[in-house]
Amino acid sequence: MGSITVFGKLADDITVHDDTTGVQYKQVAEKIPDSEAVLHMVLESVDEGIVVTDLAGDIRYLNSTAIQLHSHNSKRGFVGRSVFELITEKQHSRVRKNLERVLEGGRVKKAVCILSTINGREFPGELKVSVLKDSYGTPEGFLVFIKDITKQKLAKTQLASYRRKLRSLTSRLSFSEEYERQRIAAQVHDRVSQALALCRIKLGGLINSAPSPHFTEQLDEINQYIRQLIEEIRSLTFELGSPVLYQLGLEKAVEHLTKDLQKDHGILASFEDDGESKPLDDDIRIFLFQVVRELLSNVVKHAQAHGVHVCIKRQGGDILITVEDDGVGFDTRRIAAGNGEQNMGFGLFSIRERLGYLDRQLKVESEPGYGTRVTVAAPLRSGRTKKRA
Repeated sequence: MGSITVFGKLADDITVHDDTTGVQYKQVAEKIPDSEAVLHMVLESVDEGIVVTDLAGDIRYLNSTAIQLHSHNSKRGFVGRSVFELITEKQHSRVRKNLERVLEGGRVKKAVCILSTINGREFPGELKVSVLKDSYGTPEGFLVFIKDITKQKLAKTQLASYRRKLRSLTSRLSFSEEYERQRIAAQVHDRVSQALALCRIKLGGLINSAPSPHFTEQLDEINQYIRQLIEEIRSLTFELGSPVLYQLGLEKAVEHLTKDLQKDHGILASFEDDGESKPLDDDIRIFLFQVVRELLSNVVKHAQAHGVHVCIKRQGGDILITVEDDGVGFDTRRIAAGNGEQNMGFGLFSIRERLGYLDRQLKVESEPGYGTRVTVAAPLRSGRTKKRA
């Protein structure tokens, strides 16, 4: 049997001699990449800075991205120096503690800190640290991933600014809405209600001088219709803008809402107030009144409840308002999904969104068949307060 002799080492091509035929030819050989070369290629391709240190934190290797982040021209300027030179001095203690924790647990530890360039420029960075171990599991150093998060920080700051502006706008819109309600309610009361009251007075005079009993009955009937219309307008006026809210405060206005709920819809309603002073800014007082009104409206429309209890109390520097009913309840997961056209979920989702814009809190507890409990929390106006008499 013939044999083939290969001349030379592996390369791009090799010379092959067939001993049987005496033919000599070249053949392209498959390159077998060096493992260190592959590792170096991978490290240089990563878009995050990679730094390898010993256990003391002295740099043994860093990739090109890490060099670029710290504005240096070559690796030689960094190798042998401490990794803490890449971090502002104020952050040294915290980063050392993180390295110790990683060394103890062997887990990747992520931290956000202020990094510095070789020329003193500072920028926010994210560090992820893990322990490098030898084949026996003995720690030999640290592998540090560095990421410049300047853009993320800027975006976060801009988002926070937009949210503050949105909260301010939401607050002004809420106040403007209530102001407009009050204006319309006052117009209805001053014009329509007074005109109808004058009609009743005139009808009273006609009734007393009616020429026949039949005519008197007709006038009486008209008089009753007008009286009923006046009552409905008063109710509508209160719904548009509660005068009690401005004259007597949030607690009395909410109590008035519960009384109207029972009178108009036959739902047994109770109100509880702890008697503590709860000073509120005008916009927050108006907003909380709107929220309670919306919650009670949800009870009427969706809860199928026989009873509802409203409680207002002070807890530290916050006011807590709880609306609890014994109705059919619902799956609270629908609130997060914004899905609930046939239940209370949609209204609560809307309230939660508005509360979120104003840094207020909403807690919803409900299960199908077990009623619903909604708690709204908002900060009180700062300043010394006294217990109400």
